[in-house]
Amino acid sequence: MKKTKRKGLTTQRVGTGIIITCAVLLAGLITLTVFFAIDVAKYDKVFGTVGLERDDKGREVTILYVVEGEAHLEPIDHAPRNWNDEQLVEIEYLRDDSSKIRVPVSVLPIVLGYFILAGILSAGILIRLGKLFSKETPE
Repeated sequence: MKKTKRKGLTTQRVGTGIIITCAVLLAGLITLTVFFAIDVAKYDKVFGTVGLERDDKGREVTILYVVEGEAHLEPIDHAPRNWNDEQLVEIEYLRDDSSKIRVPVSVLPIVLGYFILAGILSAGILIRLGKLFSKETPE
């Protein structure tokens, strides 16, 4: 009896597709992690005091902080809603220009990305290996 090559979606092809897709996404995530690390290295952390001003348009948040003995009062974009007036908070300032500040960035999305990709990659490998092991089992 002549064996015919099956066309279409097989578990082996699905597993291979998952592995290749995850490898490409993993390469992209590693690249983003490198850029993230380079960006974080440009900033230092400092504590500052929140100043809130509310008006009809919303609120403006300023931070009073000290870098190398020099006091700064700067507005900050994307301040968390849970910050209160005169609260002590941690911020990051640019080493080259201490007047540029930001809320510390979170590594949580990157870490979650690695865990999710690791899980999906593991599933792809198990699908691929499952097909290989099923060939070896005697009937």
